[in-house]
Formats: sequence, C-alpha cells, structure tokens
Amino acid sequence: MKNDPGTTPLARFHQLVQDHADQGIDHRKRLYSIYLKMMPAGLMSRLEDWRYRQRVRKMRLNEPPLYLLGHWRSGTSFLQFLLGRDPNIVFHSKFQTFFPKSFLLTEETVKPIAKGFLNGFSGISAWRNGISLDMGLDTPSEIEVSLMNEGSPVSFHWGHVFPRSWQYYFDRFLFQDGLTRREIRQWERDVHRLNRKVQLKHPRSRLMVKNPGDTARINRILALYPDARFVFLHRNPYDVFYSNIKLWENLLNNLSLQHMPKGELKRAILYTYRRMHQAYLEQRRLIPSGNLVEVSHRELSADPMNTARTIYEALELDGWAEARSEIEAFAKKRRQSYQKSNYEYHTEDVRAIEEEWGFMFEAFGYPLRQGEQRAYGA
Repeated sequence: MKNDPGTTPLARFHQLVQDHADQGIDHRKRLYSIYLKMMPAGLMSRLEDWRYRQRVRKMRLNEPPLYLLGHWRSGTSFLQFLLGRDPNIVFHSKFQTFFPKSFLLTEETVKPIAKGFLNGFSGISAWRNGISLDMGLDTPSEIEVSLMNEGSPVSFHWGHVFPRSWQYYFDRFLFQDGLTRREIRQWERDVHRLNRKVQLKHPRSRLMVKNPGDTARINRILALYPDARFVFLHRNPYDVFYSNIKLWENLLNNLSLQHMPKGELKRAILYTYRRMHQAYLEQRRLIPSGNLVEVSHRELSADPMNTARTIYEALELDGWAEARSEIEAFAKKRRQSYQKSNYEYHTEDVRAIEEEWGFMFEAFGYPLRQGEQRAYGA
C-alpha cells in the first residue's frame, strides 16, 4: 500500500481493500459500513489540521509518558481503567480513537451525536461483548485503534480486518520484520502526533498509553521517549490462551472482512504470544533502571490498591495522595461486578502451550499443568 501521510483515511482504506481484492471480501455489509464511517473523516481532518496544526506541532508531553505493556487479556485494560482514575493522568479515550483525525475539532460538539451513531455501528458490538470494560466514549482505549481508524498503513490491526493476511501485518508492523526506514518514520510520526493531540487536550497531565503491541516495540517507544515509564503485566499462560480465543472470535465476528482460514486461530494466538514475549524479554534491558515495573495479573486482581501504590512508588509518579480515593472507589466497584470465567481445555492445547510458551513459564515462575482439565480466569 502506498505510504502517503497526506492521503485521506477513506483513500487509504480503499487502497487496502484493493490490495486484498484477489483474496475476496466475505462481509460486504461490514465493508460498506466502514466506508460510510470513513467518508466524512477526510474533510474533518483537513479542517482540524488547518486549525490546530501549529499547536499540535509545538505541543510537548508534560511528563515522560507511562506505557502499559502486556499481551491481550493479561490485565492491561483493568490497570488502564484503574490508573486512569487519577485526575492527573490523561489517556486515549474511546471517542478519540474512533475519530483520531478530528477529535480536537469535534469532541465537544459531536460526541452526543457520535454516541448514537456508534451504537448502530456493527463493529462496536465487538467491544461491548467483553473486549472493553466500559463503552463510554470518555473511557480509556488503545492508540492502535486510532492508527487503524485513521487508515494508517502501519497498524498491525489490519491483520484482524484482513485475517487471511494476519501474519503479514503482525510480522511487519508488530514484530518489525523488514520494516523500511520510511515505514518506521511513518509509525513514529503517527504515534507522536496522536500522543501530542491527546496531551493538547490536557496539557498539565501525564500521558498514559496502553497498546499491547508495544510490548514487542520497546526499542521504538524509547526512540521517541527515552525516559518513558513502563508497567509490564503477565498472566498464567493457560488463562491467556483461552481468553484470547474469545477475544479473537469477537474481533473476527465483528471487524473482519474475510473468514479466517480454518485452523489458523489457535496458531495465530500461539505465534503472537511467543514472539511478543520473546521480544519483550530481549528488549526490557533497554529500559533505564527504575523505569520498569513488572506486575502479575494475580496480584493486580487480588489487591489492586496495593499494586497501584507500588507502581507509583517504584516509578516515582507524582499524585498518589490525590488519586488514591478515586482509584480505591473504582477498585471496589470492579470487585463487586467482576466474575471469573471457566474454560474447558484439552490435552493437545496444553501440550502446544507448554511447547511454544515454555520460556514464559520459566521466566515468571508459572507451574506447568499438563493433564489438568480446567483453566480459570476471564
């Protein structure tokens, strides 16, 4: 796909569709709904750029950003919602990630209209069906969603939209295999611009960014923000595997334009988890001393308040005294509504998990459980 930052989101998306024409499109109604959503984005983007371009370019992050790392379904969303209760922390919101090219111009006036529109958009049900903790437009989201919604050609999420090519998108734009210098600059430019736009809305706050894909791109994050702070979350690998089956099924059922080849789903999960954590274990040594905290899903779930306090202290983040009551209120509410899910799992899955991910059991002390018949956790 032509990598032109001046191209409209609609034109970029249409080029992607053309690139995959030989593979076929299986969900035509979904395709047309995406076209419909992207049609006004070009005009609004130009208007916003005309009005805010210089302010965005001059914007600097108020503090070193806080990055939340960890594979999908490892607790990153819960931690993002938890820390996001701090009034001095700002994050990419749902509205901003759904309308990344125009939210500076439209957030105050369009949000009520957008709420009704999004409720009727088929892809939104993916997040409503267990992918997000809350679909409120002001609640936290992921910057990778912004990249996809603005038509950025360097987002790995296109692998969910065109799942017959999932490995191509993940290898290049998640794991950085064979990236050209131009593609690296495109990704850096897109990420930095989106972060500055969010910071512009709250210039005195610390920016918090959650994007599981960044777990494999620490080197790229540090190139942009050398003093960034990081929290890495890990979880029992069996639970991650079965929870990701649910996640991928929801994404594919609501966002994909193609059927995923039979038998590919589990392979995709095994492959992505393995490569993501291999990259993390290799790159975490690049993070300056004192700028990384590693947290288990178990300790976060059991004692979110103590986990949050530990993160603030270890990373020397300001504002714990002011944030504590809001964080505690959210943690209490979450405990009252949280329900664990039970997963049936099979011997062949257990064997594959332990063969592919054995290094993570060893790295973080998880016991091997071959032969057991149930996995627990949501």
